[in-house]
Amino acid sequence: MTQLFNHIVLETGVESLVCDSHKLEVTKRVTADGKELYFVLNMSNEERELPNKFADYEDILTGEKAKSSMKKNIGISYTR
Repeated sequence: MTQLFNHIVLETGVESLVCDSHKLEVTKRVTADGKELYFVLNMSNEERELPNKFADYEDILTGEKAKSSMKKNIGISYTR
């Protein structure tokens, strides 16, 4: 099954939003007006480094700049 999914990903040109080494779940949504929203989840029991891609992003709920790491078992929504 893994080979099938790898083949589909290669053929369709799907790209990961962040590299796997960060071990975070990242989902991207685009609003009707074109605004990009990222939902970043750390489901592990360890603090994880946030990818540099989000250095200039803001937390949707607090308006604060993204921090360099994410606490364990937490989800944060970012926009630029």
